[in-house]
Amino acid sequence: GIRYAVIKGVHVREVVYTDPALRPASDIDLLIAPEQRLAAVDALRGAGFTLFVNPDVVSHEASLARGGVDIDLHWDILRPGRTRIDTVNILLARRRRSTEIWGLDDADAVFLMLVHPAFAKYVCSPNMDLNKVIDFTLLATRRTIDWDAVAALLEQTGLCTAAWTVLRWYAMLLEPGVLPVPDGFVTRIAPGPLRQRYLTRWLEH
Repeated sequence: GIRYAVIKGVHVREVVYTDPALRPASDIDLLIAPEQRLAAVDALRGAGFTLFVNPDVVSHEASLARGGVDIDLHWDILRPGRTRIDTVNILLARRRRSTEIWGLDDADAVFLMLVHPAFAKYVCSPNMDLNKVIDFTLLATRRTIDWDAVAALLEQTGLCTAAWTVLRWYAMLLEPGVLPVPDGFVTRIAPGPLRQRYLTRWLEH
């Protein structure tokens, strides 16, 4: 009875990699509704998992472990207040069943790929794994993405500039012209010219 969606690396590798084992993942990220977080923790503890709470992120996630299996339980995609609107229930309402697991809709998976690194990885910090660039490229080329839906959610949440910056970083790491994103989408989410120049210079340096 707990609504969930597998998100991030484990979800992407199941839907776009020919052999999911080729894409390593250190943990399983689960997105759940905020009102069901205690029930989810109780269910996992009942299955033998041990709860670990980090005071720095307990506002939106907690970790559970059993043997060699680590689960990050998220009841918000970012620290509360980062988005203009609640996004969790929107994402869970559009979730899709594939390869025996519930995961995000393709457009919502792209949305998360573009906004989560901006805050959790500081866009291009040393812990911004390069496999995220491959994940994005494969998802965007092997699935049919509703780019208008991605842009609409970015506008609703107020995260267009964050997404544009991550997208710019992806483009800098790929061969010219390889980034599989429509020009109209990039134009729609782009910040003003001055901010574009500033952010591009920041990425370059």
